[in-house]
Parts: sequence; structure tokens; C-alpha cells
Amino acid sequence: MIKALLRLVTIWFRYGESESVLIEVEAQLVNTPTKAWLMAIPQLIARLGTQHKQLQGLLIDLLKNIASRFPHAIIWPLFTASQTNKYDHQEAAREIMNYICTMSDGTRLVSQAQLVGRELIRASLSLIERYV
Repeated sequence: MIKALLRLVTIWFRYGESESVLIEVEAQLVNTPTKAWLMAIPQLIARLGTQHKQLQGLLIDLLKNIASRFPHAIIWPLFTASQTNKYDHQEAAREIMNYICTMSDGTRLVSQAQLVGRELIRASLSLIERYV
């Protein structure tokens, strides 16, 4: 199943600027169970910074769908993506995290992930890295 999903993701992003490909991918997304995407979360989040807005919108919708059912599975990769220097990537990740905040206990989940993530980053920096 994961091989098929990764092939779909590859085709989606290689040819996704074509309207016919986007229509077909959107149809396949409706037919694919949300749980099946769990193993592909890192590959999906890695592509959040795409410059093609329709493609990015479809990806954000898929990740929101995953987040609505499995917020704990997606929060850490999203936090990591929100820390990147790439603006489009960062903004897309934050949009999904804001969506999680609208869910029951979502704000608490996002706040805790941000707190722990910031502390992990702070603790992992050496003294030299902190002052350079």
C-alpha cells in the first residue's frame, strides 16, 4: 500500500501542474482511506513548500483531513516544518497547525508540542551555536 501511495505522491508532484492530473489525484484522495496516508506523512510535509498554489492547496486539505483524525501523528512533523527558513513551507505548516487548534483539545496539543519542541531545540544547541 505504501508503495502505491508514494507513487501517487511522485506523480502528483511531478505532473501536478496539469489540471487533468490534479482532478485525478483529487478523485484518488477521496477513495483512499485517511489511515493509509499515515506512513507517508513525512513525504507529504516535505512537499508543503511547492510553488504551485492549487497543488499546495490540495496537499494542505489532505493534511488537514489526516490531522482531523490523527492529530498526534502529524503534530511533530508539522512543528519541524514550521521551523524551516522557507516561508511558503513554514506558512503551510502553520496553517495546518492553526486548523488543529480549532479541534477539541487542539490548542493544548499544539501548545505542548511547541513548548517541548522549543526546549528540545534549546537543549540541543551547543554554547558556540547559541552565540554565533
